[in-house]
Amino acid sequence: DNLIVAIYFGFLFYLAKSDNNSNIKTAEFKETDKKFDVGNENLSCSLAIGCLLTFLGNFISKEVFKGNLSGIPITTLITVFGATLLPNVFYPLVKSSSVVGILLIHLFFSVTGAAGNISLVIKTAPSIVVFSFVQIAVHFLFITKVGKIMKLPFNQLLLASNANVGGPTTAAGFAASK
Repeated sequence: DNLIVAIYFGFLFYLAKSDNNSNIKTAEFKETDKKFDVGNENLSCSLAIGCLLTFLGNFISKEVFKGNLSGIPITTLITVFGATLLPNVFYPLVKSSSVVGILLIHLFFSVTGAAGNISLVIKTAPSIVVFSFVQIAVHFLFITKVGKIMKLPFNQLLLASNANVGGPTTAAGFAASK
C-alpha cells in the first residue's frame, strides 16, 4: 500500500501546485530581523530545546506513567505549554526549528522510501495494490465531492486528504511545501 500512497502523494502535490487559489497563510519574517536568523546559534538552540523537551516527555512517560503512555503526546503537551508560557524563548527559534523539522521530514521520507521494492510488491501481493488503489480513489472522490458541496477551499481539502491518508508527518511536510 505504500506504493499507492506514494503515488497518491505525488498526485496531491501536483494538484496543489496547479491550484493558484492558495489561501493558507504562513509566518512571514523580515530578512533584516537578526532574531530570526537560521544561524548556528539558533539551530543549536532549536536542537537543544527539542532534545530537552523529548527527554522530558520520555522521562515523564516512563517515571510517572510507568511506560503506559507514549512520550510523544507528553512531549507535544510540554512543547505547547512552553511555547504558550515562554513565547520570548520559543518564537525566535521558529525559523530555525522549521529548517530542522523539514530536514528531518525529508530524512524520514528518504528512509521509508529506500526500503520499498515496487516489483516485489506487485509480484507478491497484487490484490493489496488493487485494494489500496480503490480505497484511495474512493477516499479522494468522497472528500472532493463533499468539499465541493460544503464549498471548502480545494487546497485545504488536499491537505486534509494528505493528513487522513498519511498522518500528521506527511501532512506537515505537505503544508510546509506550499
